[in-house]
Amino acid sequence: MSANARAATNILKDIWRAVNEKGTAFAQDYPEIAAPFHIANGSFRRRQLYKGVSTDLEKNSSELVFARLKDANGNELPTSGSVISCRGVTSGIRGLKRGNLRPSYAILDDIQTAQDARSAEAVEKLMDAINKDIIPLSGKERLSIL
Repeated sequence: MSANARAATNILKDIWRAVNEKGTAFAQDYPEIAAPFHIANGSFRRRQLYKGVSTDLEKNSSELVFARLKDANGNELPTSGSVISCRGVTSGIRGLKRGNLRPSYAILDDIQTAQDARSAEAVEKLMDAINKDIIPLSGKERLSIL
């Protein structure tokens, strides 16, 4: 979450660069996770296969969905199907879910603008959004917030 949708989109672009570019620390540390992104080469219009299996990899302006991958023993990797969704804190986040999956982790990055910081009413409105919209995002499950 960021102060607005534009800032959130910029965060997603930074994440995309980290997983997509071959020379990044992420790509070097997690080559099996980064490989499907490298193979897709920025094109998500066609069904992508990795080692003969559909990856269900997706990317759009607000979300990045990691490929469904299995290790050598046939177990899904922990990142399989993970979704990174970037939104502005006031841009309709209540009830955010993908299929039946709800967020388990939220990162609040610069959610307050300088102008909002000067207004007690704006700060109160932001705290209300955190308490009523962000904290309940995970439903009955626990939500970790950074």
